[in-house]
Amino acid sequence: MGENRNDLKMKDKIILITDLREDKKLKVNIRFYQALGLDYLLLRPFERLDEKELEGLFSLNHFYEKNGLGLVVSFHIGTVMAKLLGEDPLNIDFADPKIRQGLYHFISYLIKHGIKAFDFCGLESLAIGERDLLEACRELNKNTFFNKKVLAMAEIYPSQKTQIALANPNFSALSLVRSKGEIGNLFKFSRDFADAGAGLALSFSNFPKKGINFENYPQAAKRLILMTLFFLKGTLFIEENRLDFNDIEFLRALFALKEKIQNLEKMTKILPKEADVLAFIREGEGKKILYMANFSEKEVLLDLAYKVMDYKDYDFLAGSLTHRTLYRTTLLRPYEAIVFQNCKYFERM
Repeated sequence: MGENRNDLKMKDKIILITDLREDKKLKVNIRFYQALGLDYLLLRPFERLDEKELEGLFSLNHFYEKNGLGLVVSFHIGTVMAKLLGEDPLNIDFADPKIRQGLYHFISYLIKHGIKAFDFCGLESLAIGERDLLEACRELNKNTFFNKKVLAMAEIYPSQKTQIALANPNFSALSLVRSKGEIGNLFKFSRDFADAGAGLALSFSNFPKKGINFENYPQAAKRLILMTLFFLKGTLFIEENRLDFNDIEFLRALFALKEKIQNLEKMTKILPKEADVLAFIREGEGKKILYMANFSEKEVLLDLAYKVMDYKDYDFLAGSLTHRTLYRTTLLRPYEAIVFQNCKYFERM
């Protein structure tokens, strides 16, 4: 079995996607990225794919690594191979063993020069059919990052079953996957991955937004989404160009809680009959957090009786609107998200 996922401990990581390409700006911004509490910064290089650009990338990666921040290199495998071979992208056919070997050599070359994290686009072009895609990704793993401390992720289309298989460490394919588009039952989707031990990344685009009144509640709705994605089980993908100053201040405080939710592997949904509410408990190693969110623009009164018997032991951890106290009956305001921790455990820490 490959070591790339287990060694890197891909649990509840935070990855920021940037559109910046200039090395100087990326180096200057590192203090901001560190203060925000990121684990990785994802960038999309290879506009020219020449020697100068590669040298700049390796230097930037070394700089980030020295300062305790990971760098994820993202690229479309078909586009990169077309540039390397001087071909039209339409002529790149990964059914050709020589084309695949060329891709493996390029990735291995990047790893040799210190690149330790990848985001692959266009992996579907490696094979026709989901079963063949799994085998193709395992072949990619075997010929490049197998038994190396390398993070390999991809945004892909296949069914959830295939995505879980691709990100299952027992199959030695990818470290984690991120699904394209909105996911209807986001809680179940996240829990299914967690139960299988598979790596999952969630982004703003995955959150189901139908019925959310962004016009009248722009900040509340946005914070609700960010908090929900953060407290679900998975790695969080954030796009830098979506953030404003208020978002940054909010996320900085939120991401400071990252260590508190790591290793809380079990997720249990409560209050399933509340159509506009997502409420769940995450627990592990003797500690628990309770998350509740109102996805509607109406106030919702929640009765926690028999669902959270130890509610008196919980203390406020974070909220999208303001500080709150947990009672047996708790009122959630429009698009409000709040999370509480079992303070009995944390007092013993």
